[in-house]
Amino acid sequence: IKAKKLIDENYQIYPSIARIADRLQVTHAHLTRQFKLDLGMSPNKYLHQLRMADAIFRLSQGEEIINVSNEVGYNDLSRFYKQFRQ
Repeated sequence: IKAKKLIDENYQIYPSIARIADRLQVTHAHLTRQFKLDLGMSPNKYLHQLRMADAIFRLSQGEEIINVSNEVGYNDLSRFYKQFRQ
């Protein structure tokens, strides 16, 4: 739950799951395993869904694609397109 909160607060800067694990003083494997048990998905999948939900909302409000891409944490527009299509 603490990891979810950290992801929620920092998803725009693409938080490293390894750094979150270090901050919570657990291993990456333990964090991933516990996250899946608690939320039913990996931390990376959760991060992706959170970023895409924000992107969809912003695009529906008429924001420019390049701005949305940057604001939800993608520095590379082609990577944003690829993630968005998934």
